[in-house]
Amino acid sequence: MKIALNGEPREFEHAPSVAELLDRAGFGGRRVAVEVNREIVPRERWRFARLDNGRLADDRTHISLTGGFERGKIYELVYRARDPVVVGIGLAAVRDVISSARYDARSEFPVTAAIAAGISQSGRFLRHFLYQGFNTDEAGRKVFDGMLVHTAGAGRGSFNHRFAQPSRDADPSSYAREDRGGRTGYAHVTEAVRAGAIFVPFVKLADSAANFLTNSACDPVSKIPEYKVCAVRVERLPAA
Repeated sequence: MKIALNGEPREFEHAPSVAELLDRAGFGGRRVAVEVNREIVPRERWRFARLDNGRLADDRTHISLTGGFERGKIYELVYRARDPVVVGIGLAAVRDVISSARYDARSEFPVTAAIAAGISQSGRFLRHFLYQGFNTDEAGRKVFDGMLVHTAGAGRGSFNHRFAQPSRDADPSSYAREDRGGRTGYAHVTEAVRAGAIFVPFVKLADSAANFLTNSACDPVSKIPEYKVCAVRVERLPAA
C-alpha cells in the first residue's frame, strides 16, 4: 500500500491505522492534524505578507499566495500557537471589587448587598463566574447575593484558559450517558450539590442541550417529568 505523507511517498505491506502511521513517521505521542486526500499548498508558494502599494510586505496577520487564492476553494492554515495573552483577570477583578465594597470599611462605595445583571455575552460571563467559583472571595465570603442572567441560555463563555476566545469553550473532558445517548462537556465537582447528583444546565444551543438525554416520561420516585430529571452515568474522557 502506498501513501503520501506530508508530500513524501511511503509504502506499507498492509493498510496501517492512523496511530501506526503517525508512530512510524515519528509523530507518536504528539497532537497532530491529519488530512486525507486534501491538496497541500507547498510552503514556497505562500508567505505571511500583505500588499502595500503594490509590493509585498511581511505581515504575520496576512497570508499571500503566489498566483492568488482560487475562488470557491477553502484554505486552511494549521499552526502551533504561542504567547497567549493573559485572560481570566476580569473574573477575579469583579469578585474583588464587589467583595471590597461589601466587606472593606475603607471602600469608596460601601454596600450591604450586591446583585449582578447580564444580558447575552455578559450573562454568559456571570455563568462562567459562578461555574468557576468566583462568587466566593479569597476569605470564603459570598460576593453576589443573586444574579439576573437574561437571554444567555445556560451557556458559559470562554474566559479563563490559554488562547481563550469569548463563547468558544475549550475541549470537553467528561461524557454523560443514559439510555437515549450521551453528551460531552466539562465536569465540576462541588460540595454545593449533594453526592450522587448531576446537574446539567439547559441551553439554547442544540449541540449542548441537556434534553438530548431526557424525555417526557414521569420518574416514578421523584414524580417529576424526566425532561427535568433522569439517571445518567458520568465517564472520564481519555486525555487528548
